Amino acid sequence: MITAWRIVKKRRAANAFDGEGARLFGGRWNSPGVRMVYVASTRSLAALEMAVHFDRSTLLGAFVLIPCRFNERLVAKVDRRRLPAGWRSDPSPRELATIGDAWVRDAASAVLAVPSAIIDEETNYLSIFDPKTIDHYDHFYKELAAHFGNKIDAVYACILGPYGDLAVLGVERCLRDAKVTQIYDGTNEIQRLLIGRETTRAMEELA
Repeated sequence: MITAWRIVKKRRAANAFDGEGARLFGGRWNSPGVRMVYVASTRSLAALEMAVHFDRSTLLGAFVLIPCRFNERLVAKVDRRRLPAGWRSDPSPRELATIGDAWVRDAASAVLAVPSAIIDEETNYLSIFDPKTIDHYDHFYKELAAHFGNKIDAVYACILGPYGDLAVLGVERCLRDAKVTQIYDGTNEIQRLLIGRETTRAMEELA
């Protein structure tokens, strides 16, 4: 697991991962109107990324560091060969926001690793995570778990042949429960419709 760090003002801590600031004002890797969350690979880099914008380091006392964790399999890395000359400059080249906007639009990964403009050997991470989208993922996980649970239990029942429905083995109970899971809280067909609706809304927001 990767642990990354987000630094925000204390009064914004409750909404640290909503990406609203980047959406309103844009950032190095996103245009205004594109929601994005910036996090750093270490505490010190997060503090440094913020401190470079201040005249006095004492202002950091108004900020808090918040950790977040994610699986490295969710991370894609930006191709450094695509970075324009002077990509570390301030203000940043428009091409960087184009790269970030395209990543959000294509939804190719949950997290994008990018080099820090301050110390290019260090890494920052970009994410489009928004707690308000959790309902969308609930639909997805429920449909996926019910579908594969039913498939796996059916395979085990077939492997056991005439013994597959013996209560003592528990397979028939698992198969029954998996089938019920496809029905309660909305059938899997309804879950697919909800997933499609939420995905369409998200894509319309990005358009």
